[in-house]
Amino acid sequence: MGDLAMFLGGFCFALALPLTLRFGQLNASLLLMRRERDELRADNLQLRDSVAAAASLASGFRKNFDSVLSDYKDEVRKRYARAEDLFAAAEERQQTVDALGKRFLKETVANLSSRLTANNFNASAERLRKTIEFCRKSRFEVPASQEHQLLEERGTSCFTTASASRWRT
Repeated sequence: MGDLAMFLGGFCFALALPLTLRFGQLNASLLLMRRERDELRADNLQLRDSVAAAASLASGFRKNFDSVLSDYKDEVRKRYARAEDLFAAAEERQQTVDALGKRFLKETVANLSSRLTANNFNASAERLRKTIEFCRKSRFEVPASQEHQLLEERGTSCFTTASASRWRT
């Protein structure tokens, strides 16, 4: 047994040096890997913090964007409602102008027709043209066909085409 113990002792001593060197390398590798792991953990924490900050910033931008968008939509709705109101008022005014223009033209034609004589024929035709011109300036459109018809009905067809065009300006 003594030989065996010596053999094993010598064998162990012979293995001790390479094993020590090998374990030293393993220890060094282990230390290097631990250092890299710690650096990776630190990088991971930094990245998580960066992602959290970016998510928070994105959330803030989203809230701000939603707020700005909501304000813009409200402003557009208000403008649209105002435009509708203005359009309705303009339409109502145009209807009023049309009603007044029709009535004014009708009453003027009736008045001129009831007083038409051979002596005031030219003056009546002139008054009718001025009435039509006034209606047009007041934004009541009298179509050329209606003007032509009114002048012909009053027996003033000689005043239509050439001479009537000078009164349309």
